[in-house]
Amino acid sequence: MNTLTLNENQITGPIPPELGKLTMLNTLSLYTNQITGPIPPELGNLTMLNILSLFTNQITGPIPLELGMLINLRILELADNQITGSVPEEIGNLLNLEHLVLSLNQISGSIPKTFRKLQSIQIMRIESNKLSGSLPQEFGDAISLVKLALNNSLSGPLPTNICLGGRLQYLVVSSNMFNGPIPRSLKTYTSLVRINLESNQLTGDISQHFGVYPQLIRMSLASNRLSGQISPNLGACIQLTVLDLAQNMITGSIPPILSELSNLVELRLDSNHLRGEIQTEICTLTNLYSMNLSSN
Repeated sequence: MNTLTLNENQITGPIPPELGKLTMLNTLSLYTNQITGPIPPELGNLTMLNILSLFTNQITGPIPLELGMLINLRILELADNQITGSVPEEIGNLLNLEHLVLSLNQISGSIPKTFRKLQSIQIMRIESNKLSGSLPQEFGDAISLVKLALNNSLSGPLPTNICLGGRLQYLVVSSNMFNGPIPRSLKTYTSLVRINLESNQLTGDISQHFGVYPQLIRMSLASNRLSGQISPNLGACIQLTVLDLAQNMITGSIPPILSELSNLVELRLDSNHLRGEIQTEICTLTNLYSMNLSSN
């Protein structure tokens, strides 16, 4: 047997350690059940495993460091459980790992520096945990990364060349304590679909950090300490549906070029230092549902 898939049932009880004897398995998928107890360290014996998917259960305890022995693993999904403890450094040994999804747990500690070895990683979602510390500068080496979500209690600056490969589509690092400027390398990421940096302590001139993103749908930079003027480049992001720059220290006027955003549904520029007139061109945004310009 090389595949064991028991998803979306009502399976209860712990994962049997005896599964570690099925050494020919390449897929073990038990997601969306009612499984309890810890992840057995014996699963580290499944060295042929490509997919380990245990999300949406009631699994407790730490991530076994033995999972770092699964050298052929491409997908590791443990989200929406009650996992505690830290992320083992041994996860950095999974050189073929493409998807790492640990969201919605109670994982604490810092992000291991060994993650710099995950050169094949495409999706990394560790949001809604209790991680702290800084984001290793080595994240700039993750050349294949497409989606990064890290809403936790992380601090320090964002890596200068975050996700240097330029394939990044989703950057969601809101509700942390990141400080310093937005990395200028974001200017080159024309593949971006969503940027969410809200509720941090980011500073710097907002007009210096953004390029033209033809695929960008949502941008939220609210609740930071950003200054400067709204970049006219945003007017060329013609797919934008949500633009939220509220609660910063942005100055200048509302640029008329924002009227080019014909798909815009929500515009929030409140609680800044904007001044001048509201341009009549903004009335051409016929899809606009919500606009907040208060406290300027």
